[in-house]
Amino acid sequence: MKTIYLECNMGAAGDMLMSALYEICDQKEWFLHKMNTVFAPYHIVLSPESAVSCGINGTHMKVTVDGTEEVSLDVKAGHAHHTHAESPDASFAVGECMNGDPFELALALLKYGFKVPEIYGTITVENFVYMKQLALLSPDTRIFSNMEPTMIYYDPAQSGVNITIGKDALYYHQDCPGLMWNQDEQPYGFAGVRRLFEALKGCFENK
Repeated sequence: MKTIYLECNMGAAGDMLMSALYEICDQKEWFLHKMNTVFAPYHIVLSPESAVSCGINGTHMKVTVDGTEEVSLDVKAGHAHHTHAESPDASFAVGECMNGDPFELALALLKYGFKVPEIYGTITVENFVYMKQLALLSPDTRIFSNMEPTMIYYDPAQSGVNITIGKDALYYHQDCPGLMWNQDEQPYGFAGVRRLFEALKGCFENK
């Protein structure tokens, strides 16, 4: 048995890494069957395709979620921009009682052009990478802990929030439209983002 050590200081694209490892795998059919069996409950399908880039032949690992190919959010964020165009004044309170990391989601919303006055979450070491960027993009964003006893006296009057994501955020802003986003089926990748903004669009329309 041989061991491969990967040093990914600058990160690694999952589909590209999987394609490279797939190329050296001597049990390709077993690998694909195993991976697709594991991902089947999430409607994710992996399929290798022959590809040519810069005259070099290789394998592209196609990832589809509900039949839609997984792509970079930086390349295709049409649903977010469409939602922002319809509700440019949206100001979010993002809670942690939902399917997602509140700090990561808040950062994504800010990058899409929305405002995020409040975040409710438990800070861990893993969150600092998001918090540094949040501080640069939105220094006035306030972070609250649901474990703090004084939250029972929380007053939303001056928050500036007009829509919420997460059961806890909705609790603190009961007069605002909100999205629980805590369904049993976990959102994943671009398909998950698409569903989120479709659901948010419904919240805006029902305001």
